[in-house]
Amino acid sequence: MLRLFDIKATCPICNKPEECLIAEDGSACICYHVAEGSVKRCGNAGWLHILKPGQFVPQKHTPKPKPYVNWALKNRIFQRNFNREVLPGLGLTAPTLECFGGGYDGDMWTFPMYNEIKEVIGIQQRTHNGKKYTMEHGDVGVFAPNSLNQQTVRHQILLVCEGMSDAATAFELGWPSIGKYNYSAGNEIVFALCKKWRSLTSVIIVADPDQDGIWGAELLQDMLRRLPMGVSMLTPPEDLRTMYTKGLTADQFSDKISESLKRKH
Repeated sequence: MLRLFDIKATCPICNKPEECLIAEDGSACICYHVAEGSVKRCGNAGWLHILKPGQFVPQKHTPKPKPYVNWALKNRIFQRNFNREVLPGLGLTAPTLECFGGGYDGDMWTFPMYNEIKEVIGIQQRTHNGKKYTMEHGDVGVFAPNSLNQQTVRHQILLVCEGMSDAATAFELGWPSIGKYNYSAGNEIVFALCKKWRSLTSVIIVADPDQDGIWGAELLQDMLRRLPMGVSMLTPPEDLRTMYTKGLTADQFSDKISESLKRKH
């Protein structure tokens, strides 16, 4: 299977240029976004669709080796361009965005993604109108505040959210948090982090309230239950950042955390 992003093509199912896979002969596609019409789910990759003859015309493609990129240096350069006076319309404060490594590449806002040993492995770009991209040649990871480590986990509790903005919202509301790249990508890194932080006693997964968000959260919950800690899932009626912009307070969110902790296994 080839990644459509690598061959500069769009998915024949969802018409998006990222994340989906295509068979080299054009006979099948694993679409990350669309389940309707598929024959089965292929784990975290998406849904398998059998294509009609001619639906996708394969082109000869020789994958190029991924060039070396010093992502940590690139991230530091972007961070120097961060302007506290001009922020993406996320409803979050400048200190929070800076703590999540916020930067600016001259065209889009940037946020670093980390692996399980807190190395920068890729950078997400966000446009002024809210679209998100992964910078070319990078890998997807998790979003995390600069200050987060085993010693800073409040009461040995960690929140895992979907995406940078929800993780930053949880952080602004007073809780140690990390964000997966999307509903499923990043689960393995979260598991490795939690396994390494032996002082951690509870993980609360804050799921996006849609089918994919809940599925990805349940998948992570099953993974984390192999570790000696409490695991619970919190599913707000809307994504966390939206609730915050509508008036969710730190005290109200702490009450929801307390309720979730009572349900941990």
